[in-house]
Amino acid sequence: MKRTLAVGIVASLLLITGIGHTNAISISADASSAQLVKSKSVNAGSTVVGYVGQQKSASWLTIKAGLTSYSPKPKIVIAKQSKKICALSSDSVRLAKVGNCFLTLTSGKFSKKVVIEVRQLLPRTAVDRIGGNILDIKPLYITFRNGPDNFHDTDGVVAQMMSNSLDYMAEQNPGFTPRLDTYEGLPDIQHVQIPLTYEEFATRWTTTFGPLAEVLSDLGLPMQFPERTGKGYDKINRIYVALVEGSLPLKKGFDSGHVTPGCGTNANSGIIQYWIRMPDGSKCDWIPKSFNRKGLLDKEWTTEIVRHLIARQQMRTNVGCDATSNSYFSLPLSQMDNSISRQDDPITYKYVGRPQPPWVMDGNRNLYFKIKSGTRAGNICDDLAYSPFWMQLDNGDQSLDAVAGRSFTDQPDDSTAPQVHVLYVLPKDVKSRDFDINGTFSDLITSTNEWLFAKGGKRLRFDTYKGKLDTTFVRLNETEGQLWMEASDKNKKCGQSPCPTLDTLKSLLDAKGFTAPNKAYLIYYGGATIPSSRIVSPYCGTGGHNHAAIMQVGLVDMMSGQFNCFGANKTTLPESGNTSGLASFHEIFHVLGGVGASPNSDGNYGHIKNDPTDLMGGSQGTVRLDPGNDDYWKHGKSNIVDLYNSAFMEPAEPNAVMPAGW
Repeated sequence: MKRTLAVGIVASLLLITGIGHTNAISISADASSAQLVKSKSVNAGSTVVGYVGQQKSASWLTIKAGLTSYSPKPKIVIAKQSKKICALSSDSVRLAKVGNCFLTLTSGKFSKKVVIEVRQLLPRTAVDRIGGNILDIKPLYITFRNGPDNFHDTDGVVAQMMSNSLDYMAEQNPGFTPRLDTYEGLPDIQHVQIPLTYEEFATRWTTTFGPLAEVLSDLGLPMQFPERTGKGYDKINRIYVALVEGSLPLKKGFDSGHVTPGCGTNANSGIIQYWIRMPDGSKCDWIPKSFNRKGLLDKEWTTEIVRHLIARQQMRTNVGCDATSNSYFSLPLSQMDNSISRQDDPITYKYVGRPQPPWVMDGNRNLYFKIKSGTRAGNICDDLAYSPFWMQLDNGDQSLDAVAGRSFTDQPDDSTAPQVHVLYVLPKDVKSRDFDINGTFSDLITSTNEWLFAKGGKRLRFDTYKGKLDTTFVRLNETEGQLWMEASDKNKKCGQSPCPTLDTLKSLLDAKGFTAPNKAYLIYYGGATIPSSRIVSPYCGTGGHNHAAIMQVGLVDMMSGQFNCFGANKTTLPESGNTSGLASFHEIFHVLGGVGASPNSDGNYGHIKNDPTDLMGGSQGTVRLDPGNDDYWKHGKSNIVDLYNSAFMEPAEPNAVMPAGW
């Protein structure tokens, strides 16, 4: 059921009922107007961490600064004090020295300032540094016991190999970037010395895929081996990209196209390999040079890393996709994507003629990315857009949460009566949108409470401190990627069920002390759910059995990049269509026992089945509060829940009752 309403900014509203006490209200708002307002003045819009030798393209900087609506080629001006730190090169900014690179990007009438904090790359490490270390892309530099070591993990070669490939993919998917393993904002490149001579290693290479994954597994790196069994692609929860100081020992008898030894790429499920030496040990100097990217039309930049990352056994390893993947792998080469893609596609291989930049990922939108047509449309096993390896471009460890007006604790209560406490909850690496301090939550709750009073003579009692809504800001210890794993198995990706679940979040919050016995918790969650769940379960709200409800304020549409559960129509009017506030009250009503066994309940999901305008039904059109007073509001029946008499309502009734089980 879908319709469009107008409340300030045009928004679409999608109502879906799901398993359990879940009312899924998806509110999409056109964010361009807000973006226009923010872009008119010159201000410090973005801070970026970079490293000496790195290059940042104009396209990437444009997206990072929020100017993508206007031009992919803004005018870039480097401040005078930064001339020795960074310089323009083609359509990129090259970072030359440690320091701050101050830029102003201008596109038409709109300008933004960007600060690039330029650092040295991290020193060598033989271990994986601490961090989320899940659903990310992990760079490795591999040497052999008797082989050369050129320190490409610290001289920028591996870093460029990764950064330019992932930045390109971010340009193709504005608002998102593949999740790179970082430490303090810089690539966390791990050096692995294999305790074998190269010759000993080469004797174990008896298949096309080779023994590298097995050897790394023996060294303690968590590798998977789906090629052996034809299943388990969904267990790939980390992708390694390795630069190897050796030669591909390919030979006759291997798969077609994999018979020439020397320099080149190879891939197993979960590991992409770039081998940079010939059989005689000589180095292929052209390979490190090919990692540099000089602009949109650069024909020398290698797209091989991108080509392999896009593959089904890498970023597209969603849960439940083994059968689809194996069916695809059984196709002849002439029917595979490499052979039928366009010549400007980075997955283009030798089958379609000479590649022709500028590169466009799936320009026809029918093979692997944001698919709009053909038999693959809407299939999470085919579409890279639903990969769990994407993260929002603005994600990263947040260290500036302490701002004026923000509370990190449940402050002293104005009332001892049962009440709803509001939490603004964010994963470790998700940027705050400051809804707790900019009036968003308080405005939507106040206006919706006035709607409830006008329609039903009551207001929900919310936790206040000195008369103002008491909202607690909670920064979780887990990254968004960690919360996309099954609660019962931290190494298993969630499938089509949204993660994190309400139970998972409530458990984490319980551990932080949010367990007051007379409080219901309204959780505004600012992270996203795992992308593969969004087609099947695009829920924006869940409320149920554990004294808590969750409203998704960070759910992003993977096709458009827009937030689609928390639109601009937050204020509830006296005669109102659905709003974020009404959706919040809907979920809290579930927590308080509505609609239970009422006469018109659907019997499974706790929703009203006979009136699409009902707040606890479809919330379509002008939303109404229990028309007829026969289901959950002021019905006077003793055998079903009457929220009018709830102890969470004010003014309180003499016979006010707590929800069952409290």
